Amino acid sequence: MTDSYNQGDINLAPAPAGTVSTISFPLLVDAGTTAIAPIYAVLLPGTLTSVLPSSFLSILFTTAVFQTGAPAVNIAFNFRIRIDGALPIAGGGTTENEDTGDIASLCYSRRVPVSQGTHTVVVEWAQFGVPGQTMSILAGSIPDLFHANLTLEEQRA
Repeated sequence: MTDSYNQGDINLAPAPAGTVSTISFPLLVDAGTTAIAPIYAVLLPGTLTSVLPSSFLSILFTTAVFQTGAPAVNIAFNFRIRIDGALPIAGGGTTENEDTGDIASLCYSRRVPVSQGTHTVVVEWAQFGVPGQTMSILAGSIPDLFHANLTLEEQRA
């Protein structure tokens, strides 16, 4: 088997040393949630099948998000990641003020040991704000400004 970057079934380029496979799950439509922590909504799910008996799963999640709604207040966004349905392994967040029209960005990376088999990674999101606020990612209508992407990579142990 030749090492390669994989986007679904498409062979993109030779993989760097130690990389077995890579797959990306971009958000292609507009998304929004009014979920307020501790309740989270699913944003992006992804799966990767590990072919080695023992390897690492490298997770990279990036996004650009903003809030809408009234009243205009500072709001904290939170994202968390689950692997194979387990309790969240980590999370990250940022704040944004609707009055200034800011767009908040986030980049999160994690590397965890995994065994051979199919692994499911889910990005969940919520806000620490007040009712009436909506977190939005306009990846479908304004893709040059907003995005969310989950990249999974199997790496040799």
